[in-house]
Amino acid sequence: MQTKLNQIASIQTGIYAKTSSQGDAIYLQSRHINDAGQIGKNLQTDLAVDDKISKFILGEGDVLFSAKGNKNISVVYESSVGPAVASSTFFVIRLKRQTIHPEYLSWFLNHPRTQKFLKSHAKGASPPSISIKTLYDLDIEIPDIITQQEIVKIHSLRKMEQELIQQIEALKEQVMQYRLYHSTTK
Repeated sequence: MQTKLNQIASIQTGIYAKTSSQGDAIYLQSRHINDAGQIGKNLQTDLAVDDKISKFILGEGDVLFSAKGNKNISVVYESSVGPAVASSTFFVIRLKRQTIHPEYLSWFLNHPRTQKFLKSHAKGASPPSISIKTLYDLDIEIPDIITQQEIVKIHSLRKMEQELIQQIEALKEQVMQYRLYHSTTK
């Protein structure tokens, strides 16, 4: 089934707010998203929550899309991160229906074909920006729930494999450097 994003989700922009050394929530910014497309760990609560900001607290399964700059990555917010509010560099996508998994939507938004389409519709030169209209009008291919789950599982396993390969390469480098160093000190 193919549908436009605006038929299955609402989209709002993140907010611009001033941070403080102490706060009640995390003010999520692009720098908190790593290259693997995950929200970092052990983030500091740096945003005081008042009545005005409380309505922007993220909910479990909200999909964040970084609309500004060259790194237009999507991630799914999980409450285990802690209470958080998205900065204005993000669009917050809230699904209206249970027929699509947030993780599948995030995978779809990060897919190279979707990324190519979105970048071709970016406005401005420095930094380029994806408009909310472009996102609303995006055609989303929605397979059945089981297929979505399989895609998410395969993608997750692939990311784990890539992380393990990086760890193995780092360990190989350490061993080689150790051996080289000790061969010169004999």
